[in-house]
Amino acid sequence: MIVRKAKRTDDKTTVQNAPEIVDASIMATVKIIPIHRLKHHPKNPRVHNERNIQAIMKSLKQFKQLAPLVIWGPNNFVIAGNGRLEALHRLGESKVPVIRADHLSEEDAESFMIADNKTGDLSTFDFKLVTSIMKNASHSAIDATGFSDIEIEPLMGKSWEPTRPASVPTSKDEQVPMFAITFAPNMVKVVSARLDELRYEGESNEDVILRALGLS
Repeated sequence: MIVRKAKRTDDKTTVQNAPEIVDASIMATVKIIPIHRLKHHPKNPRVHNERNIQAIMKSLKQFKQLAPLVIWGPNNFVIAGNGRLEALHRLGESKVPVIRADHLSEEDAESFMIADNKTGDLSTFDFKLVTSIMKNASHSAIDATGFSDIEIEPLMGKSWEPTRPASVPTSKDEQVPMFAITFAPNMVKVVSARLDELRYEGESNEDVILRALGLS
């Protein structure tokens, strides 16, 4: 454990006696290894549906593989990046960057698989910024963001022309009936939390509801 003196940064005081988070020795384990040496963790609780894998593949083709997969143990189980591993296999990649997390106990490695996914689920988008970014992005980059056509259309308006049939029709294909559900203020957080519990990686609220209703 490294002890640091408290100091102020933007009127916030850092925590004293904070444990070392960024460990150079762990970062130094990044390597490129043959993809056939990696295995999906048998206890990976995150379910990757076909839409999610296809979205990851598009992202990889557009932006390349920018972050290493996290592996653990003698069997090289992937504890972060199982969806990317599947997508890379489908794209025919023979080698992938990885970082080892053998400092974790088996229990922590398994818990990390949950944390790696769930902590991201707790964030939200600033859609004004999303729109601003998309309006300056190339068509292929927008298509690789993971947003579906029906999500992009209200953000981009007439400037967005889908390049593929959407899984859910857009208004350019036919008139899509839209409706809203209003919840009491005390239920908004409850419903939002439940949607997050049901959500697969990359799914919008609409996707979750349609799947729960058996319509996707």
